[in-house]
Amino acid sequence: MRVGDLAVRASFEVSFASLPSALVPGGVAPADAFRLLGLWAGPSIGLRAAAALIGEPEDRVADALEFLVDAHLLESPAPDCYGFHDLLRVYADERVMADEPEQSRRDAMARLLAWYLHTASVADTLVSPHRERPSLDPASPGCNPLSFSAVAGALAWCEAERENVVAATQQAADYGLHDIAWKLPVAVLGSFDRLSYRAEWISSHLIALASARQTGDRRAEGWTLNNLGMVYSQQQHMDEAISRFEEALEIRREIGDLRGQAISTINIADANLRLGRSTEALDQYHQALSLQREAGYRYGEGAVLTGLGEAHLDLGHLDAAIDYLQQGRAIFVEIKARNGEDYVLHALARAYLELGRTPEAIAAYQDALTIRRSVGSRQSQGLTLVFLGRAQLRAGNLAEARQCWASAYAIFDELGDEEQLAEVSSELAGLGAMSA
Repeated sequence: MRVGDLAVRASFEVSFASLPSALVPGGVAPADAFRLLGLWAGPSIGLRAAAALIGEPEDRVADALEFLVDAHLLESPAPDCYGFHDLLRVYADERVMADEPEQSRRDAMARLLAWYLHTASVADTLVSPHRERPSLDPASPGCNPLSFSAVAGALAWCEAERENVVAATQQAADYGLHDIAWKLPVAVLGSFDRLSYRAEWISSHLIALASARQTGDRRAEGWTLNNLGMVYSQQQHMDEAISRFEEALEIRREIGDLRGQAISTINIADANLRLGRSTEALDQYHQALSLQREAGYRYGEGAVLTGLGEAHLDLGHLDAAIDYLQQGRAIFVEIKARNGEDYVLHALARAYLELGRTPEAIAAYQDALTIRRSVGSRQSQGLTLVFLGRAQLRAGNLAEARQCWASAYAIFDELGDEEQLAEVSSELAGLGAMSA
């Protein structure tokens, strides 16, 4: 814009200068809305978020934004969703920096970023009701976070806003709002996990970690390190995952966070179990179980019992495995934690299969799949379909096995999971050779 086509700049300036004042008495001036939108770095902005940014009621903001759309200064790719053409974004940024006082700019961004934080927390309460979340200050007047009637709506919001969430995290850090910069990624973690948005998970948490360290907030640092370990574990970067978990555990011991210690300890145990270190994992699960019970965290206790069951399963202690898994399932049923019960059912199915109880294994896998579909966990659905296909094959149900693996292939293809795609392709090829 500074050295480019002067005719383009002149056109924008004419359009901007011709904008009217408030469309109705007490309304929002389209020029004010245009300028303030220039503060936002995300690719789009919804009406409720724009109202928080501008600091005015939604109906008045909507009138101003629709006027800007009609004036071709703003685009609206979907109802109540707005965005700039790239050059207009640059021009809006120039206008807001030139025309708005610094405090006005900071207040506007604080309102918007607080709106994102509170909406993310509302969504995560539905998606992961048993996950610990950071405590938030009450929403200020004019910050009207979205509400959701069901998990599907919360996940849909996260899916639509994932780029904006990362942008909001970065802007919070840039504006020195470090409390928001670390809490926002943590608040949205349940949705990122459920939707397998690992790239956004990592990028937002790296910003969060830097903000936590800049302010010396050890609790925030431990929390973000633990969450980074989780995503590295999902990516099979196990050494890096364990390193992050151990850093988090050290901090949580230092500050006396029992629940945090229990979470990091079970995560280390899970990582060792996946590396085949089942005996070492057993000891760590028992440490985590004591911590969970001391902290009184029932969901965490159920998770540890599930891990103990899986460790005994790996060691061939099938009766002990089933006993621990049934204890874990009882807790998840008691506290209505469906997104814990599915993991227990998946592990129980494996135990039943190893005992030759194939019909029970198929039923358990199907129950796990039903739960995972209901909570929208795509990656987990794919994994359960892979194992259900193997159980169906063992029962001689070739058509059912093929259907399971074809469904799993579609999911992993959608998620871009090349490793799982290769595994499912191998299963399907083997089934094809068997049928020939």
